[in-house]
Amino acid sequence: MTPLSITVTDHDTCSVITLVGELDRLSADRLRRTVERLVDRGRTRLIADVAELTFCDSVGVWALLECHHHAATMDGWLRVAFVHGTLKRILQIIGTTRAQPSTTDLIVLMDR
Repeated sequence: MTPLSITVTDHDTCSVITLVGELDRLSADRLRRTVERLVDRGRTRLIADVAELTFCDSVGVWALLECHHHAATMDGWLRVAFVHGTLKRILQIIGTTRAQPSTTDLIVLMDR
């Protein structure tokens, strides 16, 4: 088990949330709290860099979706970048990688 490390880097137009390790039922609340703090301070355009995510269970996927919806309530969004492996397949199955997504969809920006 690799504990989840979360690093936030603010840029002019968005904040990048870098996730390293395992996003699961034990760590999902940390991601939710991080996003809540960002949104509370007006950072509503978010990119989750999951290139170094080694595991993501269903609770982790649900947390990503909840974080997107939380940002969306403030006219923002969460995008997921550098998706790979099982997480990529899960996001494809649940329809987050559509060619014509709506503005309320979690969108996978790119994979590795």
